Amino acid sequence: MQLNSGQIFANRYRILQLLGEGGFGRVYSAEDTATFPPHIVAVKIIHPELLADPQILNGFKNEASALLRLDHPHIIKVISMEITPQQAYIVTELVKGGSLAKKMQPDPFALAQPMALDWVAYYLEQIAEALDYTHTTWGPHRDLKPENILLDENERVKLADFGVALPQINHSRSSRLLSAEAWGTPEYAAPEVWDDKVSRASDIYALGVLLFQMISGQTPYSGTPPALLKHHTLSPIPRLAERAASLSYPKGLDTVLAKALAKNPKDRPPTALELHRLFKAALENSPVASGRPPLLQSVRRRLDEAGEKLAWRTAIAASKELLKEDSRLRGYAVSSLTRLMTKFEASQQWQVVAEIGNYIITLDKDQSAWRLRTARATAEAKAQKTRLEELNQALKLAPTNSEMYLERARLQAPSAANEALDDYKKAIQLSPTNNIYRSELAHYYFTLAEKTLGNNPDRAIKYYAKAIETSPQLIAHYYYKRGLAYQLKGNKRAARTDFRRAINLGHREARDTLRMLY
Repeated sequence: MQLNSGQIFANRYRILQLLGEGGFGRVYSAEDTATFPPHIVAVKIIHPELLADPQILNGFKNEASALLRLDHPHIIKVISMEITPQQAYIVTELVKGGSLAKKMQPDPFALAQPMALDWVAYYLEQIAEALDYTHTTWGPHRDLKPENILLDENERVKLADFGVALPQINHSRSSRLLSAEAWGTPEYAAPEVWDDKVSRASDIYALGVLLFQMISGQTPYSGTPPALLKHHTLSPIPRLAERAASLSYPKGLDTVLAKALAKNPKDRPPTALELHRLFKAALENSPVASGRPPLLQSVRRRLDEAGEKLAWRTAIAASKELLKEDSRLRGYAVSSLTRLMTKFEASQQWQVVAEIGNYIITLDKDQSAWRLRTARATAEAKAQKTRLEELNQALKLAPTNSEMYLERARLQAPSAANEALDDYKKAIQLSPTNNIYRSELAHYYFTLAEKTLGNNPDRAIKYYAKAIETSPQLIAHYYYKRGLAYQLKGNKRAARTDFRRAINLGHREARDTLRMLY
C-alpha cells in the first residue's frame, strides 16, 4: 500500500513524498520526528510478499544488521531498521544529488555521453575506496551499477542498495538466467555470477563494466538476458572504440578494462583500488587523456599525487599553478581538493580541513556548502586545540591518569602519529589489563597501515604486524589485510600464509582470496 504525504510511518517518520519504486520496495523522503529539528531521511519499505519465505526473512535480518556496522564516508549511512514477518523497512540518510546513472544520462530520452576522464578518475577512486572497505568488513556488494551509486550536493559518492538477503534465497527454479537476476543486474553480472557464484571478484567485474560505461557512454554488452549470458561468458571483451567510434582515449585503457573484465576471476585486479591505480597509470603522460598539453598534464599529475599522499599544502600549490596555466580548470581543481578535504574530514583533522576549505572558497565563492564545512572545521579545530591544552595541564597534575592519556591519544591520532602512539602505550602501561586500550591501539596501527599501504607497502606491513601483536581481537581481519599487502607487493608465499591464518580464525573473505592466488 502506498503511503501519503503527511502520514506518520512507524510512529516516527512523517512521509514527505514518494521518491521511487522497484521490485524490492518503495522509497520515500520523510521527516524524522525523533530529532530536533527533524532530519530529512530516506525510508525504504520492503514489499511484504518478499518476507513470506522464512529463509529470505532470516537472510535479510543477517545482512541488514551487517549494514548497520558499515561506517565509511562513501557508503550511505543506515540510521535504523525494523524487520518482522509483517513489515520490513530501512531508514538511511537522504542523498540529494541524484545517482551516477542520472549524471551520465541527464535526459532519459537521449543517449548517454562519455564522461570526461578527470571525472571518471574522481568517481572511480571514491567507489573503489567504498567497495574495498565493504569487502574487508562485510562481503561483496552484489549489485554494483550506476543507479546504486548516489552523489551528494558536493559530488561525493555514496554507495547504496547492497544486495541484502540474496545469499539466503533458495533458487528452487534455478537457472543461469535466474542466478544473474537474483544476484544483481545482468548487464553488470560477471561470468561466474550466471553460475550462482558470487565473490569479491564479481564486484571488480561489475566495476569494470561501470568504468567502461563512464568512459564510453555504453556498457560493453547489451541485449536480452539470454544474449547477455552469452556475451559475458563467451564473447570477446570489446575495445572502447567499438562502442564509441569517435572517442579519443589512451589506448592503455583497453588493456586495463580487459583485465577488469577478464572471464576468469583470478585474472582480475585483486582490489578495486588496484583497478583505480591501473586506470590512473594509463592516463599518465597521455595528452589524449584530457586533450591538454603536456605541461598541464604534469601539473595535474602533481596535484593528483599530492592528494593521494595527503600532502595538502603541495596540493594547494599545484592547484594554483594549474589555474595559472588554464583558468578553465577551476572545476577540476575544486573537485581534486574536495576529494582531499573529504579524506581529512573522515580522519577529523579539522585544522587541515579548514585550510583547504578556505582555499576552495576563493575558487568557488557561490557554493555555500564550502562555507558551512569550513566553518564547522574551524570550530572543531579550535575545540580540539583547547581540549588538548587542558589535557596537557591536567596530566602535569595527574601523570598516572590512563584515561587522560587515552583521550589525548585520540585527539592527536589524526595529525600527530608518533605522539598518539606514545600516549596509547602510556595508557596501556598504566592499565595493562585494560583490553579496550589495547584494541584502540591495534586499530590505530591498522589505520596507519591503511593510510601508508598505497605509498609504502613495507611500512604498512610493519603496522599490520603491530596491530596483530597488540590486538586481543580482530586478529583474523588484520592477518587478512596484511595478506593483501603482501599480495600487492608480489610476495604470494607470505600472502598465502596470512590468508590461511585468517581462514583458521574464521575470516570468510580470506578463503575466496586464497583460492584466487592458485
